Amino acid sequence: AVDATNPEATEERDAPLKTIALTISASQTPFKMGEAVKFSHRFENKGETSVLLLKALDGSAEGRRYPHVFLEVKDAGGTPISQSPGCGRCGNLNQLVEADFLELKPGESKDLLEGGFPYWPLRVDRPGLYRATLVYRLKEPFTSDANMNGPVSGEVQKRLVRVPRGELRSNTVALEFKE
Repeated sequence: AVDATNPEATEERDAPLKTIALTISASQTPFKMGEAVKFSHRFENKGETSVLLLKALDGSAEGRRYPHVFLEVKDAGGTPISQSPGCGRCGNLNQLVEADFLELKPGESKDLLEGGFPYWPLRVDRPGLYRATLVYRLKEPFTSDANMNGPVSGEVQKRLVRVPRGELRSNTVALEFKE
């Protein structure tokens, strides 16, 4: 077992993240302005050992909890387009539980959400060509109840120690929006 509190174990714990591929695809293109964009998003383990990950959860898209999982969108000129929800939230987040983890065996591919919180808005304000990349970021060490939205079970603590930290970036998909 890897001890997450041991700095020497960090490289060993985080190395498996390099074997994970994150891919997205759009349901179609072009889209009409205002039409919802549906993405598929998958993790694939290209390594030789199982890897334990956290699913995208309530608050992940807004950067309110780890993992941060969000769309990075740029227009045809490469200018970033804000994907901020632009609305308030209640402030409540679900407590971390065993079902929030996703284990990928070697060669296995699974949906990033898999029962998690499905919130992937895409906001553009004018027709044109855009590029979207999905980012999965888990860099925060889980050292307090605040990071986990309250006390968690011993089994959740054990799983957290095994989850690699770092950032994954998906392939980039081209999206066209028309009037």
